[in-house]
Amino acid sequence: MKKKNCFRITLHVIGGIVIMALFVAAIMGLWNLLIPTITGWSCINYWQALGLAVLFRLLTGHFGGHFGRHFGHRGRHRHLHERMHGMSREERKEFIMKRLNKFSDEQANYEE
Repeated sequence: MKKKNCFRITLHVIGGIVIMALFVAAIMGLWNLLIPTITGWSCINYWQALGLAVLFRLLTGHFGGHFGRHFGHRGRHRHLHERMHGMSREERKEFIMKRLNKFSDEQANYEE
């Protein structure tokens, strides 16, 4: 069982590296295709494209890729799912409406 999990993890890591390499190659290719003809700037190499990808991710706050989406979103809202687990449909609707009203009140206070 451990060998199967180790193989699966290794496969995911290699797959992630391949996807990242293709993503960086796409950035480099698009840059070299578009930017020099539009602005007259020079072409970039693979490592500069990697730097641009990392810079973009850092500036936009999306540095996490699949890992960040998987654990971030589900981890943040897991407590809500656990609280609603034993509720009936009507209780869930009421609970959600209270949360939405709380959110809209916070949003109104923020805008003022």
